[in-house]
Amino acid sequence: MLPGTKGNRFIKKDSEADPFLVKYYLPQCPLVSPMFSINFQPQGIGFFDFKDTEDREVSDAEFARLYNERDPTLIAPSKVPPEDNIVWYLRQ
Repeated sequence: MLPGTKGNRFIKKDSEADPFLVKYYLPQCPLVSPMFSINFQPQGIGFFDFKDTEDREVSDAEFARLYNERDPTLIAPSKVPPEDNIVWYLRQ
């Protein structure tokens, strides 16, 4: 797990190739930006993120910093149905 993140657990980059994680965890884990949000729905857990997030590699430490220091007013809205600029992943 990625240490130092407040309130959520994230998988460290160097662990993403672990065969156990590849088989059991990664298929159920959405790839999110630090600005994602969660909303519990009757049909499962909704993960919301901006569609047009910048596609760049960041280190685990940088991801943790961006996540921990994010402005709550700027995170992805978690309403259903999602807005046009939001991608929604549902985990049942």
